[in-house]
Amino acid sequence: MKAELNRDHYAETKALQEQNDVLSSNNKEHHDDLLKCRDDILHLQEQVKKLHLQNEGLLGEKSQLEDQISSHKSLLETQKSSLAAAEKSRDGAKRQRDDDIRNLHRLELENQRLRAIVVEIEENNEIRKWNHHVEP
Repeated sequence: MKAELNRDHYAETKALQEQNDVLSSNNKEHHDDLLKCRDDILHLQEQVKKLHLQNEGLLGEKSQLEDQISSHKSLLETQKSSLAAAEKSRDGAKRQRDDDIRNLHRLELENQRLRAIVVEIEENNEIRKWNHHVEP
């Protein structure tokens, strides 16, 4: 009976040892997994920090680009205003030129008419002089 108890005890001890070995193996696997997860977490935290820095840089660039856009829009509006003023001035100058051409043409016609009158007057004066010389 003592031998039987020793055998049962040995069998239980062996079974417990096997269970302990399996549990130890499982524990080691879980511990290794935990260490890997911690390394992964550290790596991801580093990546998050880098991404935050990149994001801050991009936000700064975005702000600068928005400022440039605003500046370019203001410049464009100023140039549009200048262009509109130049076009208005050009249109006014064209109208003035057209008016001046019409006035010049009118003055040339008036000048021709007056020259014709002067020529007629001179011819009449010549005729009078001639008539005056002929009638003594």
